[in-house]
Amino acid sequence: TAGAAAAVNTALANAAATDALTMTLSAGTAAATDLTGLDGKSSVAIGAGAITTVTGTAAQIASVQAAAGITKPAGYIVQPTAGTAAAADLTAIDLNNSTTVDASLITGINGTADEVNAVVAAAGINTASNYTSTLSGTSVNATVNTILGDTTGVVTATLTAGAAAAVNTALANAAATDALTITITDTSVDATVLKAFDAKTSVNLVDSNTIATLTGTTAADFVTVLTAGATAGLAGSEAATIGGTVSAADANSVANVTSGIVTATLTAGTAAAVNTALANAAATDALA
Repeated sequence: TAGAAAAVNTALANAAATDALTMTLSAGTAAATDLTGLDGKSSVAIGAGAITTVTGTAAQIASVQAAAGITKPAGYIVQPTAGTAAAADLTAIDLNNSTTVDASLITGINGTADEVNAVVAAAGINTASNYTSTLSGTSVNATVNTILGDTTGVVTATLTAGAAAAVNTALANAAATDALTITITDTSVDATVLKAFDAKTSVNLVDSNTIATLTGTTAADFVTVLTAGATAGLAGSEAATIGGTVSAADANSVANVTSGIVTATLTAGTAAAVNTALANAAATDALA
């Protein structure tokens, strides 16, 4: 006889998958674990066509959606319980379900960048605006940026290596709270571009020691990238080429944070004043 999924599942405690039990479940809500439990208690497809709502974690509901032995309605209400979910499970639930998947209780959506991006792109999945996301493997910068634009939560990812300017541009949606592992391939980088990464990740740049020369026109940016933030991994021996004309004091502030050659054109001043200002300069510096 027809019955609720939970009641039927409990009643058939001794049934096995080899038994040929024809079951028709009554309309209403069913726990995903009851449905998959029943699927393991009969060789005949479970008649769950009247079920209107399936509850459980995203993984549990995805198992129902994937089960060939459960006859499901074309559309049923789904709201996975709070917690983290695999992106692949959410897209699996969305597959062949005409009802929008309410994933608003999900606090973290994890998987590869492509898997999470598929959730972002899915019109049939409604997510919270602040879910966190931990991306596995190495992720393409543009794909990660799409995910960053979909949530205010922390995104953790290892990005493909690239030139600083290109990576900086690609990560337009990143925030300082995101944990992005960024590998820079340049040997010469504009200090202003490097400084921008301080607002885009909480993780120090990887392989930033390959950077041999810093360029730019603002002495303060040189000091920032050599002493703090995401670029704190710099060696402190980079050459610094400061464009334009800068004060002796500014050139000295850069010389104070790197043992590399500082190249700059200084504003005019008295010998005594300039000499005093350049307390950290060395004979190897190219100061004109």
